[in-house]
Amino acid sequence: MESKCYFDVQYFDTLVLDGKWDEAQKYFLSFTKVDDHPVSIIVLFLMAKHKYLEALDRKDMTTAVDTLRGDLKEYSKFNSDLYNELTWLLTMTNFREHSELANYTTHSEGRTMLVSELKMLFMAHPIIKEKTKLPAVERDRLKNLMAQSIKWQNFQCANSVPDITMGSLFEDHRCPSHAVRGFAGLTSAQNFAGSTSGQNIAGSTSGQNFAGSTSGQNIAGSTSGQNIAGSTSGQNTKNPTSSQRTHNRE
Repeated sequence: MESKCYFDVQYFDTLVLDGKWDEAQKYFLSFTKVDDHPVSIIVLFLMAKHKYLEALDRKDMTTAVDTLRGDLKEYSKFNSDLYNELTWLLTMTNFREHSELANYTTHSEGRTMLVSELKMLFMAHPIIKEKTKLPAVERDRLKNLMAQSIKWQNFQCANSVPDITMGSLFEDHRCPSHAVRGFAGLTSAQNFAGSTSGQNIAGSTSGQNFAGSTSGQNIAGSTSGQNIAGSTSGQNTKNPTSSQRTHNRE
């Protein structure tokens, strides 16, 4: 874990069983240092030794020599005799010829035995032992956080309704609208066709017809009883006005 407050033993075991030695070492050192406790030295040495033995068994001499001169060399100052014995294994056709390694069978079995050994060492390491315990968490903390989240969604809702039964975090919260509205979009008993105040979608207003008449007028264009032909005040546009007739006589 990034917080380094909890050492995940199961995760560490998986790294070892998969032979991911570099990752296992890195994970372990993210919680403790080599000189924090003598057990740290033993844990790191055992992992490096198994990495070395597996390389020898695969005849991967490059990895074996690099491990011997790298990781294992770091621990030679603690036990030079043991380091010298490991170096001697390079000269052997099969390292199982060594009396102490005669029971070494397969990589998988060797890793399994190592995991069991490391678990016991962790219990003897005060820092690692303490970090293998999950940190104390307030009871029902997650439940409370979920409830607060749902309440916040309710507060942010445009139609927020107090004391409504809370739903689930798996879907967005929506409060029911205050007014009951039909799917057609009716408002104030108006028709979805678009009429307002009892008007019809045809477009009439105040009893007018969509044809365009206003105040009883006809779409032909008459106003106050006038005809679209152009008459005004009952006059016909074809007849001259009084002033026009006088002008003509003159």
